[in-house]
Amino acid sequence: MSHTFSYDKVTSADFTKRITESGGTFKGELRWTTNLKLHEWKTNLMQITPTGALAHAVNKNGMSISDDSKLVGAGFSSSIGEDPSAESRHAVIRHLSGCRLRILRDAKGKQKHSCGTIIKVVEHAENSKPIYLTTAADEKLFDLFCALTWWSALKSNGIFNKTMLIPNFQVDAEQDNKKPLISGEATLFGPVPGHMDDAVTDIKLPIPSMFVPEESDSVWQWYPVHINLYADGYLRITDTNSDFPLFAVDITQLLRSEIRLLDFSLFQDDHSMFLGKLTNLRSELGLYSNKDIITNVFEGGETPQLILNFLTKGQLDDWFVALESFAIAELLGLNGSDKSNHLRVSNKFVLSILEADFAALDLEVDGEDTCLYAEVWIWDKMWARTPGIKNNSVPFWREEFKFDEEVNVSELKIRLVQKIEHDHHHNHKHHHHPINPHDHNPEVTSVLLGEHIINHDVMTSPRYNKETRVPIYSEDHENFQVASLCFKINSTVQFVLPSVNFTKFQTVVANTPLQEISDVFYTKLGSLTRTKKLDELSTIALEFFQSLGKEELWFQALMEKELSDIDEAILRNSNNNHSSDHIFGTLFRGNSILTKSTELYFFKLGEGYINHSIAPILRDIVTSDISAEIDPARIRLDVNEDATSKDAIVDTNFKTLISWAEKIWSVIYQTSNDLPLEIKTHLKNFRRELEKFCLKDNEEATLNCISGFLFLRFFCPVILNPKLFNITFDHLNDVARRNVTLVCKLILNLSTLKSFGDKEPFMRRCNSFIEAHTEQLKEYIDKVTDKKLDFSTKILKLEDPKSSLLQNSDYTFNLEQRRELPITPFLIDSCLRQTEFVQLLNVVHLADSQGDGQITSLDFNKLHKRTVARSSRAVDIGELEFERLTENNAEVFGDDFMQFLEVDDENDDDLASGAKAEIASLTVSTETAVTTTNPLMQEASLIALRLERIVQLMSDYEQPTSHMDDNAEYASLLARSVYFSPLRKVLVDTSGALLYPVASTPEFTPLFGGVATLGGKPQLCSPGLFGKTAAASANQNGNGNGPHKHHASGDIGSDHSHEEEEGEEEDGPDDGNFYMGTTSSPSTRTLSKFASLIKGGSSSSDAKDEDGSGEPGAVPRSPSKLSRWFKIK
Repeated sequence: MSHTFSYDKVTSADFTKRITESGGTFKGELRWTTNLKLHEWKTNLMQITPTGALAHAVNKNGMSISDDSKLVGAGFSSSIGEDPSAESRHAVIRHLSGCRLRILRDAKGKQKHSCGTIIKVVEHAENSKPIYLTTAADEKLFDLFCALTWWSALKSNGIFNKTMLIPNFQVDAEQDNKKPLISGEATLFGPVPGHMDDAVTDIKLPIPSMFVPEESDSVWQWYPVHINLYADGYLRITDTNSDFPLFAVDITQLLRSEIRLLDFSLFQDDHSMFLGKLTNLRSELGLYSNKDIITNVFEGGETPQLILNFLTKGQLDDWFVALESFAIAELLGLNGSDKSNHLRVSNKFVLSILEADFAALDLEVDGEDTCLYAEVWIWDKMWARTPGIKNNSVPFWREEFKFDEEVNVSELKIRLVQKIEHDHHHNHKHHHHPINPHDHNPEVTSVLLGEHIINHDVMTSPRYNKETRVPIYSEDHENFQVASLCFKINSTVQFVLPSVNFTKFQTVVANTPLQEISDVFYTKLGSLTRTKKLDELSTIALEFFQSLGKEELWFQALMEKELSDIDEAILRNSNNNHSSDHIFGTLFRGNSILTKSTELYFFKLGEGYINHSIAPILRDIVTSDISAEIDPARIRLDVNEDATSKDAIVDTNFKTLISWAEKIWSVIYQTSNDLPLEIKTHLKNFRRELEKFCLKDNEEATLNCISGFLFLRFFCPVILNPKLFNITFDHLNDVARRNVTLVCKLILNLSTLKSFGDKEPFMRRCNSFIEAHTEQLKEYIDKVTDKKLDFSTKILKLEDPKSSLLQNSDYTFNLEQRRELPITPFLIDSCLRQTEFVQLLNVVHLADSQGDGQITSLDFNKLHKRTVARSSRAVDIGELEFERLTENNAEVFGDDFMQFLEVDDENDDDLASGAKAEIASLTVSTETAVTTTNPLMQEASLIALRLERIVQLMSDYEQPTSHMDDNAEYASLLARSVYFSPLRKVLVDTSGALLYPVASTPEFTPLFGGVATLGGKPQLCSPGLFGKTAAASANQNGNGNGPHKHHASGDIGSDHSHEEEEGEEEDGPDDGNFYMGTTSSPSTRTLSKFASLIKGGSSSSDAKDEDGSGEPGAVPRSPSKLSRWFKIK
């Protein structure tokens, strides 16, 4: 049939038939080389094995058949299929999964033994070299292409190579696109229409010029807008006053990672959201769609990004979830896998930037004020920054930035920048207000001094969990060190199961007394409460129960647990005639799961209350240059002042201190009815439990406990460290820090009605403040614990912290997508917390089965390894990635596996070391007393094992499964998923997301009509890939013009420059690509060259003319920053 074969007549049906029959395998004579320039081709019988290796055929003796004279009549041995080691010995490419393909045309007949078409194959592995394959006949080459396409659609090893982009195709036809799903008001940062110039004058937000595109000619400003989200996924932004259309944002074209909550540090506001393309991220994910996403209606064209600012945190959260429900989800999955087996990534890392040292440089600029700050960049955008430190060559920042990404972050940059202020009229050496280096100001110059790149390996390395100092090199002279930077980074990558996996688990939790779960936390995880992991442990548990709406029941269980222990201690003292005063005096003053959970809960609920009540007073205190120091030992007098002067200073400072304390107490007392209801309910329940257990007749101890929760863990931390709670941006100076410390002492002692004594005698005069407000405090505690009715008028206009627009039953759009997103209010990631909670219980269960007792460490990066012994056991679990989840997780693994869990003592020797205990832990031991937590522990272990199994499968090379083999439907999907570029690079997009919608990516051509042919008749093969019209096809796409048009189309030319035009790094120097070696190093630079650099000239090796040719007479560099630093004249 080969003489009748023609690419012009090949149809999608032919492709589908070959795929269905071969299942990705191939056997035949191939001619191949690793270097086109050498024209050295080898001829072998080769095959693509069922495991995805391109290997030599072997004879009956296991020897490779490579001599042309032996090809005739030679048969293939089946030894490769039966002997994996043979495949390893004879493989040319070991793993074809995820391989990259490109079709090359031998237009000038340069390659002998070729049918005119060559397939370039590159294994999906680091530093892989290409293999070039061809055959003597076109039909055989097409068979090979079909097999390679089969494997190219699969994914390479490494779990992050299993990334899937899942667009939200579903548009509810019943929804009326003329009526918005959700509407609201916001303040927008973007290009300003001419008719709205007057609308921007009253906006007081700083200008985030880091988000203004360099190429933009428009004026960018903040201005009020009206926003509407429609059922088709469009966010339409209009003028607030006239409904004049401004922007149309197609949310369905955005990645979820392109809808981002902005850090407070950028412009001292945490109610803002970024919308826009992240080109570098899209390139990393292979997303080729170039459709306009943000259409500028009034100017025409596309706007790359916009910033939306909302009045409240609740509004921001609602809009964030609503928009994300329409965006493209970044998940991990395998081809054809059920949704229940897709994983979401929670890539959390905390970057701490401590300090930098520029002491070796002279950074002063003619008496101008300068400041140094650090910026954090990911995907070529700045997402956080430190405050600016003025006139100090050793800036100390100690800033911590938290990131939570849904994709792998390949690198992060810390940029060190100097800002120079040229405005002498506002030149204050001791200015403490926040400095925004990105404000539009013609009298400010920002200079990039250098940067440090943190790659993925550094992010995940334990070595950098501790403070690490690294050199920073000059931005324009990479071998000159300008500073050192001290930082640390902690990373946690968690793989999150979809919500459907937890259906039964939630039922089991509902049937388990929370007192028993709290016992597990205190008895098995108690050691963690004495470590830095207490915050993490408390957050996981609290948000887990918040996601189930059971937070009050959880607090009830924690209270009962801790109070029962206290009650027992008091009873023992009473029986032994010992006093319990020391117990009453320290109740709930230490850290525990209860106190830490309460602290987290209060701050979450009370953020708005704090910002509207005491925050304005604290800002006045911090920005004031007035001292409230009343300790005479701390007051320094001038040489001409005497003790009388010190007394006068103390008196003045005392009045200042009392006035600030009065203001703070007054606003707390007067806003008792504004305190969030949930906080008051928590305090009421706590007081009830206190009185029920041990403190019924002890008013003083009750007061101490209540104040310990409300003041010690809510008000006082904010007063003592306002920067930590985003009330201020800059670090506090010594005077401000001392002022807030003294105010905090007064408020804390008032809350416990404890007078100052001999420990701090200078504070005794403040006892009058405590005495004056004693009755008010008792009344306040009675009101907030519901002991006394509160008839005071509400003063603050606060948003209900637990209100959420999306919780309203009227807003039912995208419910399936929203189940996988954070829940509002508070953006609690319920699936993440359930996954982590399951893993905690599983660790406890494993420890119990092994007799480990207390859990002393909590590292989610290592938890996945705890069940490897179980999942690596040779048990027929089935293809988990293709099984639909049932309500009972035990059914997922089947009876054989559940029977295997009943460990047979006779087979102990077959178990890997330590595996028996881990496997046995999944079942309830007959020797263990049956408790109501046993079903919970077993369900948690099953889910943890399921997750581990999926992670393990995704970490390996993807292999074909039963739903692919001999499956015409999958083969048809594959036919519709093959595309090629003008360079004849082949792209297989089975998810339909990389090119979605296809109409937006004219640079990719479907081989057989693409997704538009779904359910239609067979389509002819596009002539652009294998035919002789590739150059014309490339020209039509705008890529074939110019002197290299044949190379752009994939033809092999005499100079082989087509390989360079690809922009790929896969061809080494043996393939004729030129590369630059290191011609000099810091150690070999001469002093004269270095002096030339400092003066702004060039060393001979660096000299370039305007064309970069390096010819004599080259134009010198512009003066280097080094010349300013070293004051070279």
